[in-house]
Amino acid sequence: MERMSRLPAAESLRRAQPRNSPIGLWLIMCSSLVAVACGENECQRGETRCDNGVAKRCLDTEGLSGNVLHWGGDEDCGAADLCVLTKADSTNHLAGDPFCVLDPTPDPSCIEVEHDGLDPWSGANITCAADGVTLLYCRDGYLVGRDACASCAKLASSEEQFVCSGTFDSPCQSDADCRSSLVCDHSGSAGFCSRPCSCDSSASSCEECGDISGFELVGQARTTHVCRAGWCAL
Repeated sequence: MERMSRLPAAESLRRAQPRNSPIGLWLIMCSSLVAVACGENECQRGETRCDNGVAKRCLDTEGLSGNVLHWGGDEDCGAADLCVLTKADSTNHLAGDPFCVLDPTPDPSCIEVEHDGLDPWSGANITCAADGVTLLYCRDGYLVGRDACASCAKLASSEEQFVCSGTFDSPCQSDADCRSSLVCDHSGSAGFCSRPCSCDSSASSCEECGDISGFELVGQARTTHVCRAGWCAL
């Protein structure tokens, strides 16, 4: 409201100045730029929030009249309930930090490994789902990524590493080595998990191969696949 109340006076002063005067030019810029440029704080330093499914942080940026605080760093989570705030007892992230999730309800498998992550500094704990065929990427008990496997298991030689077998483009000897909806492509010198397709090989993507990767991660676009020699490929 304060910025709006000053606009009429600024407009009058702008018209009174010579067209090329520094003050006149500054007022023209200020009347058309956002609050960041004109020096009006929108938030408090360190403030964060989920705004209708968009993760926002209060950023400190240099404006025309000095440093200003404004909302930025927007990350659209896709739905209002898919943006959550880091809880106070998080071991990897600052409390209140907003982030996107695949499911608004904490996942039991993610909760179980919350303090035993593969890489504690990343905050993305990795574990296998109870179904034994899904690799989960977790953050503070929430699911932020998943990968479909033929089988998911912890390596016997390590307490911190997991193997997700039978994924797209992984080596195979038979169809049984590949995850659900994939078969073993023996058209080359070695077998790889894929799926037959009939799309135009000159197309930049193939709808039949759209979900072939089985991999989903918050904030990461799906890889585009094509149909090459009758099989889905990168």
